[in-house]
Parts: sequence; structure tokens; C-alpha cells
Amino acid sequence: MTAGADDEQTSRLGRAIARWVDAAGRSRRLVLALVGAAVAASLVVCASGRLRIDTDTIRLFPERLPARVHHERFARLFPDLENALFVVVDAPNAALAREVARELAASLRADAAHFTDAYVPGADPFFERHALLYRTVDELDVFADRMARLQPVVAELAASPTLATLSRLIERGLAELDAAGVDARQWTAVLDRVGDATVDVFAEHPVALSWEDVLLEGASIDLATRQVVVAQPVLDFAALLPAAAPLAAVRDRARDVPAPTRVRVTGNPALAHEETLGLLVDLGVASVACFAVVAVLLRLALGSARLVVAACATLAAGLAIAGALAALTVGRLNVISLSAGVLFLGLGVDYAIHLGTRYAHFRREGLEHAPAMRASAADTGPALVLCGVTTSIGFFAFLPTDYRGVAEFGWITGVGLLVLLFLTLTLLPALLAGPLAIARFGPGPGGAVEQAALALGRAIERRRAAVLAVAVAVGAAGLALAPRARFEPNIVAMRDPSTESVQAFEDLLADADGASPWLVNSIAPDEAAARALAERLRARPEVARVVGLHDWVPDDQDEKLAILDDLSLLFDVPPVRARAPRAPVAPEAEVAALRALRDALARSELGAARGADAARGLEASVSRLRHLLDDFLARAAASDDPAPALRELERLLLSSLPAHVERLRASLAVGPVEEAQLPPRLVRRMRADDGELRLQTFPREDLSDSDAMARFVDAVRAVDPSATGVAVNLVAFGRTTQLAFAEAVAAAVVAIALVLGLVWRRAGDVALVLAPLALAALATAAAMVALDVPFSFFNVVVIPLMLGAGVDAGVHVVERARSVAPGELLATTTARAVLYSTATTLVSFGTLALSSHRGLAGLGALLAAGMALTLAANLVVLPALLAVRARRRARTRTRAGEPDPTSPSRARR
Repeated sequence: MTAGADDEQTSRLGRAIARWVDAAGRSRRLVLALVGAAVAASLVVCASGRLRIDTDTIRLFPERLPARVHHERFARLFPDLENALFVVVDAPNAALAREVARELAASLRADAAHFTDAYVPGADPFFERHALLYRTVDELDVFADRMARLQPVVAELAASPTLATLSRLIERGLAELDAAGVDARQWTAVLDRVGDATVDVFAEHPVALSWEDVLLEGASIDLATRQVVVAQPVLDFAALLPAAAPLAAVRDRARDVPAPTRVRVTGNPALAHEETLGLLVDLGVASVACFAVVAVLLRLALGSARLVVAACATLAAGLAIAGALAALTVGRLNVISLSAGVLFLGLGVDYAIHLGTRYAHFRREGLEHAPAMRASAADTGPALVLCGVTTSIGFFAFLPTDYRGVAEFGWITGVGLLVLLFLTLTLLPALLAGPLAIARFGPGPGGAVEQAALALGRAIERRRAAVLAVAVAVGAAGLALAPRARFEPNIVAMRDPSTESVQAFEDLLADADGASPWLVNSIAPDEAAARALAERLRARPEVARVVGLHDWVPDDQDEKLAILDDLSLLFDVPPVRARAPRAPVAPEAEVAALRALRDALARSELGAARGADAARGLEASVSRLRHLLDDFLARAAASDDPAPALRELERLLLSSLPAHVERLRASLAVGPVEEAQLPPRLVRRMRADDGELRLQTFPREDLSDSDAMARFVDAVRAVDPSATGVAVNLVAFGRTTQLAFAEAVAAAVVAIALVLGLVWRRAGDVALVLAPLALAALATAAAMVALDVPFSFFNVVVIPLMLGAGVDAGVHVVERARSVAPGELLATTTARAVLYSTATTLVSFGTLALSSHRGLAGLGALLAAGMALTLAANLVVLPALLAVRARRRARTRTRAGEPDPTSPSRARR
């Protein structure tokens, strides 16, 4: 087809659009009634609850993906922690953490309305009693030596748990510091804890000294000050926030926890709950701000308040109808498609800007409404339709990919933009022909603005070689850097870092004790296979430990039991509760004992231990305790009755000792462990009903680092390809997303090129539109590499979206370049419309950057930066390319003796 025939085809489309627009204006009452009914029905659909919010990452990917297949199989066989709440308890000492966690678990188990189960892993009485058997023989030997040295202290305190006894034992211990086998560090912790207690007596929330820290340090009885309660909540998936009631129940109970213990809730339901709340607030604020800014920019672009109202009304109607279509066709919004509303506002207003600025131009030239609207539709209509199709293609390109998150986003946004294109050519003319008819337009942009744009356009034309040289350099840098872009699969790193659930989960991930919540699960058919698989997994350097059911039966039990039998002879102390109550000690005697201890500390000599690092630390503790005892005795003496302070100090220091001694005695008096003795709850978690066995593989590194996560997952899957878990899912889904990104970009480019080629039949024009877009995309990717901004599950839509949105401007500029000289292009209404439409798109995307959600904020910031680069490419690089082409064509026409159709003598439009 020749260029003339192609222009005639475009003119026919323009005339058809003009007739449609004219008919919409003449039938304005019918149009307004039909659109009003559609909007009302759409609002009913949106309010009916058919459009729900789904923050489950797994459901963003098809069930046929191997990672999801393995995940579903594991979930059918074993208790799935995917929907479990993790209640994280942090306390000053291990005893308090364990006590609070147990009480919380018991309370949650009793709440059948909100929880089906709750437990503290490893806190079963069975494991508390048999804990020492799970240590190695060498560790038990060290523990036995330590307990043998401490036995006299424990026995005397157990017999007489008073301040006087404790003071006397501290004096004796420091005096015997030079004795063989006595480590100065053993006393440092004791002195520090006694000093802390003298301060806590007068504190608002005193914390009792945990003798477990002193007596059981080095034992297998858990000394961690952090405990985790695993609770299985009853989730209401019909509600917007399924975990709201269980979370409220946990937090209600957490208010009764004694200070300074801290209770936080995390896990997928809590993360999704806080993410949904944050997204709704952020997107609500962003939508209002976006609408307001768009209205302001429309006023600047269109120069008429009534035209702005008509454009905003068209936007609002399109948003309502698009929401109803999303509810009817998709039925849910995911964490990515939630942002479609803001993006819809930013992109959809382009149609009204281009049609409105052209309409305003013709009205200012003296045309009445109907002729001006017809002329505007005929002039810009073909480009608007072409832009609507190509922009939607940029979104529809995600539909064939395996990343349902962006596929649903692409469908919702692409269909919505086509709806808005239809409304712009139907509702907008009807509004302007009736309720919002404009009698007259004020003056357009001033001559200074037009002259500045003309000067810039001519400067670009004159320096086109330099502009293109810079563009080539930027493109080359982009080609070099873009392949180094990385992907961040850590979905938690994308959420709001200020929320409790994210902070608690990141703390669990960072724990270096081999208890990461992102462990990997494997399934073995029997015990022999489980043992063999575990050995192969343990051989990988990325693996910290592997736990199967067989690992809960301690090894070397005969040797360990012999050590415990010997140690139990040292602690054959009658149970404390069997003794008669002791007589209270007179306050004067306790004060005297504390003064004697203070004086002994002042005279303390560390002898042979002096000069060692441990001794220097002990010297500091001795000095500190001496000063704290001075302060305590002074405050006690200044009170009318020192007895309450002394009783509180004795409680803080010694009240927990009897219980800890009893726990120690119980852990020594054990027999061998067989698999049949293991707690049923543990067995259910590790062995399926059909006999298949579960293996838990824990990472050696902190999996909050994406590279460490990928190394760990690849190492495990190299041994067991069917392994599953959150980390496996994130890595596998991340790679699926990267493939979806590549497929979407390729599909968008090919489809846009085909559409433009079919419409224009000019390969040169197609190349002119695509070249600036490719440059902007490469520059965006290069900037991400340079600034170390990774792609993620959220911002992976950026490049295809830039292609879809940026092609609009290129189409309009190339269309207008057919009728004006290259140097005058920037002074046309088309260039101004491109500037304002891109500005509205940029601002709307920029409002997302203000979100507290890291993924959404990153998406907004990256989109804004990408659209700024797209604007520069379309209004600087593209005019330079057009100038080069125009010069070549002019030389060709000159040689052929033909006139130049874009000479400056033609009126600018």
C-alpha cells in the first residue's frame, strides 16, 4: 500500500470516528442514561463483595508449576504451616520467655472459636525432661564438669535460700578464685545479675534473676530468651481480612503479659493482614492525591474548568465500569493488580488530554462546539484508537505468562483502558454537548511558551547529530548493564518494614541458630530412604542441619546416661517442697550480710587470674556490684522500713532457684528414649498416615539475603528435586516471574510492531516509534543496575508498562510529524498534549512511591523514573530522528523536483 493510500485509510477512520462522536453529542441524553445505568450497575457489583483481595503469593502462579505441585502434595500429607501464626515472645531470660509462651499457647488452645491448635515447638514436657540426651557426649562432659564445680553452691543455696547465704557464697567464691579449675567468667554473670537485681528492686517492672542462666548454661535445656508459639487460626476467607479475629485474640492476651516481655505476631496470615490494611490505606490516599493532581494538570492542559469536569467524570465512570469487569471476569485483586486503579487514572487521562487539547484549539480558532468536536475526532481519533490498542497490548502481553499476578493485572488494566477509550469518544462528547457545554474558551498558551517550544524544537533539529550520539551512548551503556539486573525473590523484603509482622519475621529469618522459618521440606517413603537422603543433604555446605523423625531418638544413649547417672549423685538434694517452711531472717541480719559483701568486694584481690581477659571483666563486675550495693543500702536505710526492699531483692535473686534445681534433677533422672515414646504431636508432624516421612532442612545462612536463599534452595534441590517450602517457592516463582518478564517484553514489542505495521504500512514509522521506547527501557534497566535496585514480584511490570504507555506519545508525535516541519513539532498542540499526558502519568505513578509498602513504593518510583525517561526519548530523541529523516526526504524531493509537504509555510497545528 502506498503512503497516499495509507493516509486515505487513516482519513476514513478519522471520518468514521468523527461521525461517532457527532452522534454521541446529538444523542447525549441516551448516552448519559446508558452510561449512568452502567455505572450504577458497576457500583452495585463492586459493592457486592465479588471483588476480593488475595495476598497469597502461591495462588499467583498456576497449579501445574513443579514448585506448586510439590507444595500441594506436601500440604496434603503433613500439617501445613502456611496459614499458621507465629507468636514471637522475647523476654529478659529464658525462664520468663518459656513461661509466657506456654501460658499463651494454653490460652490460645482453649479459644476454640479462633484457633484449632497452639503449641511451643520443643517445649513439650518430654523434651524438657530428656533435653540433656540430645546433646553430644563431649558437650555433656563439659556440662558435668561445670555442674560438679557448682554443686556445693547449689546445695547450700537450696538448703538456705537467703540473701545472707548468697552473700557468703559470693565472698567464698571470689576468695577461692585461684583454685584449680575455677573460671573467673563463672562468677562474672552472677555478680552482674545480683547488681541488676539491686536496681530492679526500685524499678516499675522488675525481672527475677533466672538461675537457669547460671546453672544450666551449656546444657541442652533451652536457654533462648526467644520462644515461638505456633498457632493454627480459624480464618474467615469470606471476609476482607480473614485473620482479623484470631489476631485480635492474640493481641488481647498479649496485653496481660508481664513487662518487659514483648509479644509480636507474624506468619503468613499476619503478614497478609497488615499488608492488606497498609495497601488499602496507601492506595486510597494515592488515588485521592492522584485524582487531585490529574485534575490540576488537566486544567493547565485544557484551559477550561468544564472540560476538566467532563474529563474527570469520564475517568470516574471508566474506573467504576473497569472495577465491575474485574469483579466479573477475575473476581480478585492481588497485591499487584491493587495498583491498577492508580495506574488507570494516570494512563486513561491521556485520551481526554489529546482529544481535549485539540478541541480547545479548534474552539479558540472560532469553531462552534459540533464542528470543533468533529474536527478534533477526525484529527486525533485514529491516533487515539491506535494508542488504545497498543497500550492495551503492553498489558495483555502478560496474559500468556505463568505469572498470574501480572496476568490478572494486565487483563484488568488493559480492558479498563479500552473501556475508557470508548467512553472518551462517547461520554465526553455527550457531556460537552449538554450539561457541560462550553460557551467560549479563554486564550491558549502564551506566545512566550510557544516561542520557547519552537526554539527548543529548532535547537534539537540543528543539533540532531549530537542528540543522537548521546542517545547511542546511553543505549550502549544500557545494553552493557541491563543483563546484570537482578531479581529479589524475598517477598517479605517488599512489605512495609515498620509493621510488627515484618519486623518479627525478619528477626526470625536472621536467627543464626538453624531455626529459620524458611526451612525446606523433603518426603521420603521409609526410614532407610529418609536416613540416606538426610546424609546427602548434610553433606551440602549450605545446609546447617537436617532433622527427621529418627533424629529425635538420641544417639550414644548408653554413654550419655552413664554421665547423667554420675552427675545425679551430686544433686541428690531432697525436693524443696518436702521441707518445712524456713524461719524468716531478720532485716538487720540481711543488711549486715550485704554490707559484709560490699566490704569484701572492696578488698577483693583476683590473684593469679589478674591480667587475663576474663579477670578484667570480673574486676569490672566486682566494682559495679560494690557501687550498686552502696546505692541499695543507702536507699533502704533512707526508708522508714527496709524490710520490703530486702524481701523484694531476695525474691528477685532467689525465688526461681528451687524450680530450676527441680528441673535439673528431673533432667538427670531419665532413662533411654525410644521412638514409641516421642510425643504424638511431633510424630504427626514428621510421619504421614501412609508412613511417608518428613525431613526438615535448615539453612546455614540468613535467607533474608536473596543470593543466600538461591544458593540454599539450589543445593537442596540438587539432592532432592521435589523438596518444597516457602524458600523453594519464592526462588522458583521468582524465576518464573523473570521468564514471564522476558516473554511479556518480547510479546509486547512484537505485537505493537505488528499493529503499527498493519495500520501504517510504513516500517520506518514503526521503527521511529519503537526506537525511543527501547532506549528508555534500556536506560531504566541500566539505572536499576547502577543504583542496585532489583526487579521484584511487584516492579517486574515496569518495562512492559513503559512500552505500552510510552508508545502513545510516539504514535501521536509521528502522526503529527507528517504535517509539520521537524523544527516546529514541539510547538504543536500534539507536543503539549504529550507533555501533559506524560506528566499526569508520571505524577500518578509517583504517588505510589509514597507508599509505606516497599514493593508498591518501588514500583511507583521506578515507573515515574521510567516515564520521565520515556518523555525525554519521545520529545528529544524522536524529534531528532524525525529531523534526520526529514532532511533525507527533502534531499530526495529536491533532486526529484517535488515540493516539501512539511515546509514551515504550512500552519502549525
